[in-house]
Amino acid sequence: MAKIIVLILSAFLIVQKFEITPLAQLQNRVAQNNDTLYVINFWATWCKPCVEEMPYFEEVQRQFER
Repeated sequence: MAKIIVLILSAFLIVQKFEITPLAQLQNRVAQNNDTLYVINFWATWCKPCVEEMPYFEEVQRQFER
């Protein structure tokens, strides 16, 4: 029971703001002829490696923000 509570609490602690983009909009964005790099990362909150990599993506995003 304690493991379940810890998992539930940790899921709430790592919740981050995200944007849901319809597939058609994503395809249009990627098809643009520009110098923008798009990283599309599919992950799950229950996937330990997925959660562990998020700070690295956030750091890179901060470094390259305009």
